[in-house]
Amino acid sequence: MSYRVEITDTADGEAESISDKLALRISVEYAGRWYVGLIAAMEDLALFPRACPIAPEYEDNRQEIRRMLYYGPSRRSGGTIYRI
Repeated sequence: MSYRVEITDTADGEAESISDKLALRISVEYAGRWYVGLIAAMEDLALFPRACPIAPEYEDNRQEIRRMLYYGPSRRSGGTIYRI
């Protein structure tokens, strides 16, 4: 069974912006791997949502909201953690 992962326009724009910054700061190849990994992580979230904890903002919502932390393909991105 697959669950729905909603990607807002804001989140999509932020992902593109991060990818662009990584391409400039590290490399185009790294940015591409980061973005492909991000998409794969979102697909995993759709397939295995219970592997991720419930998001803190769940209390304010009627829907169950889960979150995943994404580190990218390596720590080379400055150790930044991205929240999905």
